Amino acid sequence: MQRKGFFYLAVTVISFSIYEVVSKTVAGLIDPVQLNFFLCLFYGGLLLAPLTLYDQRRRQLVSIYLAQWGTGLKTGDGEE
Repeated sequence: MQRKGFFYLAVTVISFSIYEVVSKTVAGLIDPVQLNFFLCLFYGGLLLAPLTLYDQRRRQLVSIYLAQWGTGLKTGDGEE
């Protein structure tokens, strides 16, 4: 359990370090609030989506098909 905590701490430190470098680089080009909002949603989705899908498939709560992925990517909604 302690190794998992160190792993999460390392991921957090690396993520915030990358954020600081990127925010200083594009400071005059992009509004910092937009950059922060995008990065939070991007990293959150990138990290949580696979974990959520794995857990839901393991519990057999959801079955997502390829056509639903395409619809979700086009419209932002998985319903057909």
